[in-house]
Amino acid sequence: MRPSILLSLLAAAGLAGAFVPSRPTLARAGVKMSMGTDVSRGDFVRAGAAAAAAAVLSPASPAEAAARSPTDLLREIVTTKPLNRKLIKWYSKNLSEDFTGSFAKGKIVLPKAAYIAVCEGLLASVPDFVYTCPSGEFREEDLGGGRTRITTTWVVKGTHTGAPYSPIPGVPAVAAQTPPRACQNDSELLTWEVQDGKVTKLVVDAIKGGRGFSGPVGFYLQMGGNKKDLPKM
Repeated sequence: MRPSILLSLLAAAGLAGAFVPSRPTLARAGVKMSMGTDVSRGDFVRAGAAAAAAAVLSPASPAEAAARSPTDLLREIVTTKPLNRKLIKWYSKNLSEDFTGSFAKGKIVLPKAAYIAVCEGLLASVPDFVYTCPSGEFREEDLGGGRTRITTTWVVKGTHTGAPYSPIPGVPAVAAQTPPRACQNDSELLTWEVQDGKVTKLVVDAIKGGRGFSGPVGFYLQMGGNKKDLPKM
């Protein structure tokens, strides 16, 4: 079995610089947007970066896939060092074709292709983006029919050293500052569903009591973006 290195997943509803898609582009990708913003996040705990990279890059044998739990699957992308493009490879391999990511109370719903696209855009602006899970807790619930629900609380982190970033199409992108801005969003509750070894669903909910930094908009504001440039929710 693979080493346990914790999980995470995020979906940000914005792309950076040249990666910021127009609304028609997002529509073609299957994005359903309502007025607004996004959210997505992750958390994690310390484990081996080398082991994490090996887990992401090494394809699992059928026996390994059958033996690992849904939590083990998610933990593959939680590491103390950024996976960057390896994270995109993991998503491409482990999200089901009918996957959906829901953020901002359902105001943004992303199918697989769009979810991966927005993650690529975020990584272009924040190459060291990581998911952290301070508690290390993953709660599994058997839904029957080979389906499992996993809930966990994550915190996403990263430093804006890359391309200018815009969280939503039409919002002016903010360039990287000197010195670079370190970003850390508030804790978020992630609810995953896994069936037959594939992630089929992700719902990201903000947790009350934070500083107001959630999803791509949270990063945008910490990078120096102007709240007045954001559409009203």
